[in-house]
Amino acid sequence: MQISEKLNNFTKWYSGRIYENATKILIVFLILTLISIYYTSKLRLVSDFVDLLPEHFRSVSDLRKIIERVGGTGNLFIAIESPDVKASQRFADEVVRLLKEKYRDKFRYVDYKIDEIKEFYEKNAALYMSLDELEDISDRLHRKVNALKMKNNPLFVDISGSIEEDSRITFDDIETKYKKKTDSYNKYIDGYYTGEDGRLLAIIAKPFGKSMDMDESKRLLAQLENDIESLKPESYHKDLKFAFTGSYKINLEEYETLKKDIFGTALLCLTLIGLIILIFFRNLIAVILLAINITSAVLITFAITYFAIGYVNTVTAFMGAIIAGTGINYGIIMLARFYEERRLGRDIKEALENTIEGSMIGTIGASTTTAVAFGIFLFAEVKSFSQFGFIGLLGIFMAWLLAYSLLPAMLVLIEKRFPSKNAGEAFSKDRNLSIYKTIDRIKVPFLILCLIITIISIVLLIRFIPNALEYDMSNLRTKSSMESGTAVLDHRVSKIMDTSLTPSIILSESVEEGKLICDALYQKKKEQGANYGMNDCKSILSYIPEDQEEKLDIIKDMRKLLKDDTINLLNEEDKKKVLDFKKYLHPEEVSIEDLPEPIRRQYTDKKGEIGKFVYVTPAAGKNLWNAQNLFRFTDTIREVRLSNGKVVTSSGDAIIFADLLRLIERDGPVTTLASLFGVLLIVVVLLRSRRHILLVSTSLLVGVFWMLGIIALLDLKLNFFNFVVLPMTFGVSVDYAFNIVQRYRQEGYGSLNKVISRIGAAVLLCSLTTQIGYGVLLTGDSLALRGFGKMALIGELTCIFNALVVLPAMIFLLERVFKDETK
Repeated sequence: MQISEKLNNFTKWYSGRIYENATKILIVFLILTLISIYYTSKLRLVSDFVDLLPEHFRSVSDLRKIIERVGGTGNLFIAIESPDVKASQRFADEVVRLLKEKYRDKFRYVDYKIDEIKEFYEKNAALYMSLDELEDISDRLHRKVNALKMKNNPLFVDISGSIEEDSRITFDDIETKYKKKTDSYNKYIDGYYTGEDGRLLAIIAKPFGKSMDMDESKRLLAQLENDIESLKPESYHKDLKFAFTGSYKINLEEYETLKKDIFGTALLCLTLIGLIILIFFRNLIAVILLAINITSAVLITFAITYFAIGYVNTVTAFMGAIIAGTGINYGIIMLARFYEERRLGRDIKEALENTIEGSMIGTIGASTTTAVAFGIFLFAEVKSFSQFGFIGLLGIFMAWLLAYSLLPAMLVLIEKRFPSKNAGEAFSKDRNLSIYKTIDRIKVPFLILCLIITIISIVLLIRFIPNALEYDMSNLRTKSSMESGTAVLDHRVSKIMDTSLTPSIILSESVEEGKLICDALYQKKKEQGANYGMNDCKSILSYIPEDQEEKLDIIKDMRKLLKDDTINLLNEEDKKKVLDFKKYLHPEEVSIEDLPEPIRRQYTDKKGEIGKFVYVTPAAGKNLWNAQNLFRFTDTIREVRLSNGKVVTSSGDAIIFADLLRLIERDGPVTTLASLFGVLLIVVVLLRSRRHILLVSTSLLVGVFWMLGIIALLDLKLNFFNFVVLPMTFGVSVDYAFNIVQRYRQEGYGSLNKVISRIGAAVLLCSLTTQIGYGVLLTGDSLALRGFGKMALIGELTCIFNALVVLPAMIFLLERVFKDETK
C-alpha cells in the first residue's frame, strides 16, 4: 500500500472520528481550558538575570553566597525635593527616624548625613596624610619655631633678615593639605546629602533583599511610600515632595512596565487579529472559532509551562502573542480549506474529510519547521533561550493539534445549526490575478534584480557582523523611565555622591584578606593602567591610616613643639592660628572600632561581623550599561589572585549580566545555524523533490538575507532579547513557501495562478496575523520589546514578499525551463 493511500485512509478515519465525537471533543477541551486558566494565572514573571543562567555557573553560586552573607547588592534612594533646604532637612530627619524604628529588619543601614564622618576626618586629619607629607610639615614647623625662638632671643642679631621671614606663623599651605582630606564633605549643606543648591536631598537605604526580587521590592516600596506619606510632607513645605530611585525602584519600574506591555500588547494583538480575520472571512463565527481555538492552545501551553518551569522570564513572557500570531495560521489554513469545500457543495462530513486530507500535510510541514526552529533552543545554556524553545515548541504543537481537533469539532457543531454560505469567499474564488501575469512576463529581469538585492544584502551583512551585538544595554530599558522617570532622577541623585552607587562586593575570609584583595587589584591597576576596569577598591582597613606609629611620633613631637611657652611668644593673631592648627594634631591611634558608625555599618554583614568583604567600583566615567566597559570591569573582579597565592572569586549583578551576554555571543550563532539547518532538513524530508525543496529553501534564504541586509542597513543590534528572532523567522516564514509549494504539488503543473487565487489570500492572512503579533510590540514602552518587534516584523515582511512574489516568479521560470510537471 502506497504512503499516499495510507494517508488517505487515515485522514478519512480521523475525520470520521471527529465528525462522530464532536461534542465529546468540545467538552474535553473545555474542561482542559478551564483548568489551564487557573494554572496559567499562577505563573510568575521573573526578571532577575540570575535566573536566566544555569545553576552550575560559578557566578550564580558566588552571588548566592554574597546575598547569604551580606544581603542585597542593590540600593534604594529616597529623594526629597523642596525650595526650602531646612524643610527638606527636617523631613529627612523624620523619614530616617521612621526607617530606623519600623524598618530595622528591612535595611542593612540608612545614611543621609556626612557630619559624623567629616568630624572624624577633621579630628584625625594628620593621620590620613602620607608619612612624607607629615615629615615635611614637621620639618617646616621646627624651622618656624626655631626661628621664632631666635627672634625673641635678645642676644641674637639677624643680619640677613631671614629669621624675620621664617618666624612668621603662616599655616595656610599646611591647612590646605589637611583640608583637602575633608573638603569633599563641605559641599553638603549642614552635613546632609544635598545637591542642586539644596533643592535636592538624598537618603541612602541598603535593603537586605535582592533588587531583582520584584515581589519583595514591590511590597517594600508600597508600604514605605504609604508610611512616608503619613508624615504629611506638605506640612513641611507646600512644594516638598519625595520619590524613590536606585536599583530597587528602577528594576521594579522596568518590571511593571514589562507586565503592562505584556497585557497591553496581548489585548491589542487579539483585537487586530480578530478584525483582520473578520475582513478576510466576512464571518463573525470564523473569528470566534479561531479565537477560541488559539486561546485554548495558548492557555494549555502555559498551564503545562507552570508544571514544567513554574514561571516566565523577560523573553518568554511574550510567547503568548508569538504563539497566537503564529499558531493561528494552522487554523486559518484549515478553516479556509473547509469553507472552500463547502462552497463547492460538499456536505459537512465530506468537506471535513477533504479539508483534513488536503491541508494536514501542508500544516504538518509548516508546524514542524516552526517547532524545530523553536526546539533547537532547548539545548541552549541560557535559560531564557531554553525556556523560549520549550514554550515555543509546545505552543506550536498545541496550536496545530487543536487546529485539527477542537476547531473541526466546533465547525461540525456550528455547521449543523448555522450552515456557512459566503464564509471564506475571499479564499474560494478562482480569480485571474493580473499581478501574476505581470510577474510571469518579467520573471527573468525580476529574478535578476532579486539576485542583485540578495548580493547587496550579503555584503551589508558581512560588514555588519563584527559590530552586530548590542553593547549599550541602556537601549534595552524603558523609554518613559529614560526620558522623564526614575532613571532621570537616579542620574540627578548620583551627582550628589562622590562614588559609584553600585559597587560590586568581593567576600573575604578575614579583615586582613580584604586588604590583600584590594592590594592585588591595585597592583593590577598599576600594571595595566588606563585599560583597567577598576577605579577603586575599599576594605574596612582602607579607612585605617597607614604607618600610624611613625605618624603618632611626629604628631606628638609637633604638639610638644607647640607647647604653651612657645605660643606665648606669639602675638594674638599668630597665637590663634597655632591653636587652630593644634586641633588637627590628635595624638591617638585609630582602630576599626574608632571609625564612624556610618562607615562601620557599610562593612557589617548579616551576622554582625565587620570587614569580611570589600567594595569595588568601576573605572571613573565608564558606564556599565556599555557592555565593553562591563566586560572590562567584570574581568577585573571575577577572579583575583592574592599575594599569598590564593584565588578569590566574586559575583554580582554586573558579572551575572556579563555572563549572560557572553553566553549569547557563544551560543547565539550556533543556535541560529542549527535552527536553519533543522528547518531545511524538515523541508527535505517532507517534500522529497529536489525542485520543490529548491523552491522552498531559496524562498526562505532570500527572505532571510534581505531581512539581515535591512537590519544591517538600519544598524539594528542583536541582544539577549531579540536574538531569538532569527531562528523564529526561519521556522515561521518557511511556512508560507511550504504551503504554496505543497498546494502546487497537489494541483499540478500550470496551476500556479489557481493556487495563488485559492491559497494566496490565506497565506497572506497568516502572515498578517503574525505581523500584527510583532507589530503591536512596537507600541510597548520597553525599548527591548520595540527592538524585538521591529526586527521580527522586517523578517516577516521580507519572507512573505518572497513567498507571494519571488517564489511564483521562480515557479514560472522552472515551468518554462522544464516544460513539464513531473521533473
